[in-house]
Amino acid sequence: MNRAEGGPAIWGIQTRGADRFGIRASDLVREARYDNLITSPRFEYANVLISSGRYVEHDELTAQDQAIYYYLIARMRDHVNALNRADTAIEKRSALWNRGLSIEISVRDLVSYTGTASLVRIRASLERIAKTRLCYDLRRPLERDLSPKSLIEFSSIPDRLTSGTVIRYAIDRAIRSTMARARRYVLVDLNAFSRFRCRYAPRLYLRLAMLATYDRDRRKSWTPDIAELADALGYPTKAFHRANFIATIDRALQEIRNLPEINRRFAIAAAMPSADDIRFRFATSGTRKTLYDVRRRLLPRDALRHAEARGWEIGLREHQYINASHIGHAAAFTGEPPMDLSNAWRYDIIAANNNPRHPIGSMPGAEFLALIDRFGAPAAFEHWLGLKGYGSILDVDDYIPSIEPPDDLFAGLNYHEINDLLDQVDNELHEKLPPRVQDEDEDVFSGLLNAI
Repeated sequence: MNRAEGGPAIWGIQTRGADRFGIRASDLVREARYDNLITSPRFEYANVLISSGRYVEHDELTAQDQAIYYYLIARMRDHVNALNRADTAIEKRSALWNRGLSIEISVRDLVSYTGTASLVRIRASLERIAKTRLCYDLRRPLERDLSPKSLIEFSSIPDRLTSGTVIRYAIDRAIRSTMARARRYVLVDLNAFSRFRCRYAPRLYLRLAMLATYDRDRRKSWTPDIAELADALGYPTKAFHRANFIATIDRALQEIRNLPEINRRFAIAAAMPSADDIRFRFATSGTRKTLYDVRRRLLPRDALRHAEARGWEIGLREHQYINASHIGHAAAFTGEPPMDLSNAWRYDIIAANNNPRHPIGSMPGAEFLALIDRFGAPAAFEHWLGLKGYGSILDVDDYIPSIEPPDDLFAGLNYHEINDLLDQVDNELHEKLPPRVQDEDEDVFSGLLNAI
C-alpha cells in the first residue's frame, strides 16, 4: 500500500483530498520562506497531476517559475482551509469546486519565498506562468479530460510591481476538483523548490518524491529510457543531443541531493545510461517523518493543564506559548513524558527572556527567540527538539531498491528491440560456426526427396 494514498483511513476506506487538511505547516506564510532552515512546510499534490502532466504550449518555465507555481497551489489550499465554515469535507470540496474561487497574494510573500529581491524577475515569472499550458489525464465517471489547461489564471499583472502589490489569481477548476477527489498524493516540501536552479530539477524531484511514498514491500526502481524520461520532464526533442540530456539530468540530481538537510526527506540512488544500457535507473528510500507527521498522544490531565496554562506570572510572552497539541506530537515523536517536554520548553524560553546568552543546545537564547519571532513558536518548537537532542523513536525506512540492471538479457526491451537483439545473436553465432559438412546418409535422403 502507498502510505500517501489518502492518509488516515476511515473504516478502511482511503480518504479523499477534501477529507484532509492538505497542508503540513503551523503557519504556511511564515514558514514558506527562502531563509527558513528549521522547518519544512509541505502540501499535498495529487499523483495523477505528477504522472500525467505534459507541457503542450509555451514551456519556457525556469526553476523559479515552477517554485512560484507550487507556492500558489499551496496558498490556494491554505486559503480554502481558512475559509469560514470550511471545516468539513463537504464544505472543503464545495470550496475547491467553486467556479469563482480566486485568491489574493502579496508580492512581498513571493519575494520572501523565492529569496529574490528583483521584482522584474518576479513579474517575468508570473507572465511565463500565465502563458504555459499543460495536458493532464483527468478521469471521472463516464468522462476523460485531456484538454490543455493554464497553470494559473491571473486577473491582471501590473506593469510595475511593488512589494505591496496584491495579485489575484485562480487555478483551473478541473485541477482543483482533482485535488479534492485525490486518494493518492505526495506530500511535497515547498521550500525545496525555491532552492533549485535547473529547470528540470523540480520535475524530477516530484517524480522521485512519488517513488518515496510507497511502502518498503512495494517500492521499486524507476527505469525510464532516454525518450521516456525526456517526455516525462518536458525536455525538448528538437535537435536532441543524448550527452547534453544526460548531463542535464545529472545536474538536476545533484541539486536535489544538495538540498538543505531539513528539506532532504528521502535518499536517492541513480545510474545513468551506458553504451549497452539505454535506461536511467532511479530508486529512493522511504520518506523521513517529521514531528507533525505523527499522530499525537493524548495527554494526562496534569500535562494537559500545564500545557494550556497561560498568565503573565509564568514568564512567557503570548507568542511564545505552545499548546497541548504540540506537546502531544512531541511526546509521540520522541517517546518522552509530556510533562517533561512542557517543563523543559518553558524553562528554556523563560531563561532566554531573562538572559539572552542562555544556551539552548548550541544556539544562544537571543538567537532562538528571534526564530520564534520570525517563524512562530510551533515551528521553533520542532527545531528546539533537535537542539536539545530529543531523538525520534520512529522506525526509519531507509530501504532503497536495487538499481543494478537485471541479469535477464531481454529486461526492459520492447518487441522490436528483442527481435533486433536475436538477429544480432544469430548473425554472430553463424559467423563463429565452422562450415557444415553433409554426410552420406543425408545425401541419400536428399536424393529420395528429389525423386519424390
